Amino acid sequence: MSLYGKPSPINKLIEGSLKNQAPPLFNGPRDIALTAYQLYLIKQFKIERSEILEKFVIGDNVFDDLPSALAEADARYEHQLAAADARRIKKLAALAIEDTRVQAALAIEAMRVQTMEIEAKALNSQLEKNRKKTKEQIKRASPWVALGVFLLVCLVAWNDYIEDQRMQLVWSTPAPVVKDCPDCPAMVKMPAGSFEMGSGNSTSVEQPTHRVSVASFLIGRTEVTQGEWAAVTGDNLLAVGKCGDDCPMANVSWIDAQNFVSKLSEKTGKQYRLPSEAEWEYAARAGSSTKWSFGETYKLIDSYGWYKSNSQGKVHPVAQKRANAVGLYDMHGNVWEWTQDCWNTNYSGAPSNGSAWTSGDCTWHVLRGGSWADDPIYLTSAYRISNFYANKGTGSNGFRVARMP
Repeated sequence: MSLYGKPSPINKLIEGSLKNQAPPLFNGPRDIALTAYQLYLIKQFKIERSEILEKFVIGDNVFDDLPSALAEADARYEHQLAAADARRIKKLAALAIEDTRVQAALAIEAMRVQTMEIEAKALNSQLEKNRKKTKEQIKRASPWVALGVFLLVCLVAWNDYIEDQRMQLVWSTPAPVVKDCPDCPAMVKMPAGSFEMGSGNSTSVEQPTHRVSVASFLIGRTEVTQGEWAAVTGDNLLAVGKCGDDCPMANVSWIDAQNFVSKLSEKTGKQYRLPSEAEWEYAARAGSSTKWSFGETYKLIDSYGWYKSNSQGKVHPVAQKRANAVGLYDMHGNVWEWTQDCWNTNYSGAPSNGSAWTSGDCTWHVLRGGSWADDPIYLTSAYRISNFYANKGTGSNGFRVARMP
C-alpha cells in the first residue's frame, strides 16, 4: 500500500508526467521543494511500507526507516541521471561521427563532380577541335566525295537495270519442261529472284506486303491430274465426276496430297513436296506485280482460267486456257491448290526466304488460286484461304507438286 494513502495533487502531477513519458520532474537542484522531491522519489522507486515487517521496501531491498529508503532512492536517481547523461553524450558523439562521415562523403562527391566537369570541358574542347578538322577535310574533299557518290548511284542503278532486263527476259521465255518419269507431272523451273508478296489494297489476310527472296525450284506445269494420281497411287477412288484423266485431281485433302508427293518421291528418287505459299505466289505472278498475272483488271480472265461465269458449274481438263509468262496453266481458277504452309491470319512474322511457314494453326493449311465455282476476285495472285481441316477435301480442292532442282 502507499505510504501516504490517498494520492495528493502533487502525486497526480508526478503520475501524469510518468504516464506521458515526460522528462523527470526534478532534474535540477534538489534542495528546492524538498517535500515534492521526496514524494517524487517515493513514487518513482515504489517505496512502500510493509505492514508485516514494519519496514520500508524498494524492490527487494528493505530499510528500517523512511530516510534510509529515501537516501537509497536518491542514490538510484543519481545513477539514473548519470546514465542518462552518458547516453546523451554517447548519442551526441555518434551524431558528431555521422556528421563527420557525411561531410567527408560530400567533400569527396564535390571533388568527383569537379573532376568530371574538368574532364567534360577537356572532352568538349577536343570534340570541337575534331569537328573543325573534319569540316576542313570535308571541305577539301567535297568535290571528290560528290563524284564518288554519283558514280556509286550510277553503278547501283545500272546493276538494277541489268537485273531488271535479265528477269524480264527470264519471265518472257517459258522454261523447258522436265519430267522425272513418263507418268510423272510435268515440271517447269522457276528462276531465283525476289518479289513483293501479298497485297496492300485488299483483305487483311494478304497484309502486310513484304519482300521475299526465293531460290530456284521446280513446280508442276499443271495441277496434278486424275491420270497422274492413278499412275502414282494405283487407284483413283477419290476422283469425282466424269471429267477424265486430264482433269485435276479434286476432292483431295492436304493429307491426301502429302501421301501423293511421298509416293511420287519413292517412285522417282526425287524429293517432291507441295510448294510453299511464297513459291506458289512467285510462280503465279511470273514477274508481274498486278492483281492477276495478265494485268490489273480481270478483262482477260476468260482466256486464263475457269471460274464461276465460264465453267458451267464444273471442273475442266487442265491446260485448256492460256499459260502465264513462264508456261504454268490454271494458276487462276479450275481448282484451289494446297500449299505446304500452316494457316496464319496475316503475314506478320512470315518467312522472307520463300520457305513454308510451318508455325501457326497447322490443323488448317493454305489454299491458293481460286476455283471453277468462284468470282474473279478470288482468282488473284495474292488471294489466300484456308479450307477447314487438313484431312478434309472438297470437289474444288486440288494441288500441284514442287521440288528443288
